[in-house]
Amino acid sequence: MKQLILSFLAALCALPASAQFTLSGRIEGMPDSLQVAVVNVESREQLPLCQASPADGTFCLTCDSVIRPLLCELRILQRSPKNGRLYTRHAVRFMASPEAMQVADVTWSALQEASEDYRTEQVLHISGGQAQADWQEYLDAVYDLEREARLAGYKEAEVYFATNNNPDSVRKYRKLEQAAQRRLHEARVSFARRHPSSFAANYWMYQELRTDFVYTADELEEMASLVQTCPDTVRVNALNRNLEVALRYALGQETPGFVLNGHVPGLVDGTTVRLVNLEKDGSRGEPLGETTARDGRFTFRGSVVSPTLCRVEILRTETYEDGSSYETETDTRLMLENVHVAMEAVHLDSLPLTYEFGHSPLEKERNATVTGGRAQQEYLAYRKALHAAELVAWQMERRYVDLQFSRQKKEHADSLSYNKQRSQEAAGKVKALTDAFIRSHPEASISVYLVGRKLTEPFSLTADELDRWLDCVKGTCDTVRLAHVRQQAEAYRAYVTGQPLKDFALLDTGRQPTTLAAVRKPGVYTLVDFWASWCGPCRASIPHLKRFYEAQPVALDIISVSVDRKEADWQRAMKEEQMSWRQFTVTPEVSKQLSELYQLTGIPFLLLLDPDGNIRVGTHSPDVVERMLMQEASEETAL
Repeated sequence: MKQLILSFLAALCALPASAQFTLSGRIEGMPDSLQVAVVNVESREQLPLCQASPADGTFCLTCDSVIRPLLCELRILQRSPKNGRLYTRHAVRFMASPEAMQVADVTWSALQEASEDYRTEQVLHISGGQAQADWQEYLDAVYDLEREARLAGYKEAEVYFATNNNPDSVRKYRKLEQAAQRRLHEARVSFARRHPSSFAANYWMYQELRTDFVYTADELEEMASLVQTCPDTVRVNALNRNLEVALRYALGQETPGFVLNGHVPGLVDGTTVRLVNLEKDGSRGEPLGETTARDGRFTFRGSVVSPTLCRVEILRTETYEDGSSYETETDTRLMLENVHVAMEAVHLDSLPLTYEFGHSPLEKERNATVTGGRAQQEYLAYRKALHAAELVAWQMERRYVDLQFSRQKKEHADSLSYNKQRSQEAAGKVKALTDAFIRSHPEASISVYLVGRKLTEPFSLTADELDRWLDCVKGTCDTVRLAHVRQQAEAYRAYVTGQPLKDFALLDTGRQPTTLAAVRKPGVYTLVDFWASWCGPCRASIPHLKRFYEAQPVALDIISVSVDRKEADWQRAMKEEQMSWRQFTVTPEVSKQLSELYQLTGIPFLLLLDPDGNIRVGTHSPDVVERMLMQEASEETAL
């Protein structure tokens, strides 16, 4: 046994030392202020494997982590004078192996000239090892097609920005880009047929298998079979594992869940992309998945119970006008169901953001193309019907708000009144178009969703209106959502208009107890204003309440109910606002009861009671109350 151990150790010592990756070269005239780095582009993070500063254009990079052939990039980096960050000036791909590799001598001016014509890889040559020899052979065979596909993508983006996303022009160049990509794919497969043992062929067949719903099962199986003899057994084994998954998502195959493939040129590798369910967890939504971009692409897989309104978010860092930065994300919405879904955009910068100072997501909403199942087609029809009117409504509202908070507000009183009317008319048109869409598309999943949205606004529908909307969408294919909306409707019946007020305890300014029913004046309209001293919108609405209280288009009494917890704050606010109508407050216990009695989840909340004490409307906007009172005044005059 001792002799066996000694023999084994002797054999082990006789083994040659493991090879180390090195890359050396000289670029004549390259500034010493630049950096040279080797980056593993197969990793998600794409962090440098090694990095160095050149001396008189000469550099030598060494790394111990390259243990098998990897596709890498030699990048020449320059530091930005504005933010100090490094950015890539030039890059060339190569197959790094654990051995000595060499960059052929080249001049900086030749490199600059080739870069302008997108031919850097034809000037900056790297040698060393069989894997790199295979890669160079691949480039010699298909480089012109790669360049053609890349330039077609650039041209599509250029046309987008030059024509302000003219659909016909962009569609034309998008088709040209897709055709170029298809020719490139065919060339890669042809190369693999001629060179089945090539490291480069193995790499590209592995990459092609990772694209869902693009190739048939036969095409996938052929691509995998072509490179089984490649010496890179690690990648061959990974390719075979990928094949099992890829066959489930082959073109023409049915899938038990959804697969969402996105392609957005301009996406930096490693960028976080999220898929969010907008129907849950408030305005931010509930995350369904998170991934990172690679080569401008990303994929989500999963399943949904029924068609679900979702948003694809690509995380961005944007800059205010003063130079400070803020975090935001893109906003691309879709109806997700268990089918193959594809998202395309001309460029990352063309996508709308959830927040962009001075802008609305509506302005760029149509810059993304999302295809999917029936629910997505219905959603696109809905957006086509509403988009223009919603954009006008946003513009009118913004103009009105800007004037409202202008320092010259008094000088612009007429313009303020005019823009307020325009804003109200635009909002009314959006509501009318939404209702018309539901009636003309009663089977659509998005129509059922929109009916459900109506049930989030208490005291906005009568019992008859509620029944009519439910009857309208009863024939929908989305039976899961319909069942949920019907449950919502049963709970909503407690908050339909026309029912008697729901009484609760009050305290007057002297802390004397009373009730809403006791202080209501019979025979006149009563407006109950729920507010608080700390609520900016509440106090901003008080001048509006004063105007139509003084005008009295109909006999009107206002009762303000404060939900302040500190009496001193309430008393101080009353003195500051000088309201001429009666003031009351509630205890913290009654304040909690209000959320159940009136679905009071936010203030200001205005509850209008008719002369008989029945609820006419509940709203956060004094404009809604004013319009209703003016309508009542018109009807009384007509009588």
